[in-house]
Amino acid sequence: DRKELVAKFIPEAIGREIEKATQGIYPLQNVFIRKVKILKDPKFDLGKLMEVHGDYTRGSWC
Repeated sequence: DRKELVAKFIPEAIGREIEKATQGIYPLQNVFIRKVKILKDPKFDLGKLMEVHGDYTRGSWC
């Protein structure tokens, strides 16, 4: 998945797509991608969740 994304960045295909998409709004020229930040999903940890929210029993919130 990341390899496909990087392959799009190298030949500047994304820049041309951005130029085409924004042509009706505002004509952009020479669009380049300089920096990309990849965000990852946080790992789910049940122990940490229980530590933060406490141990609730069924009768305490009903």
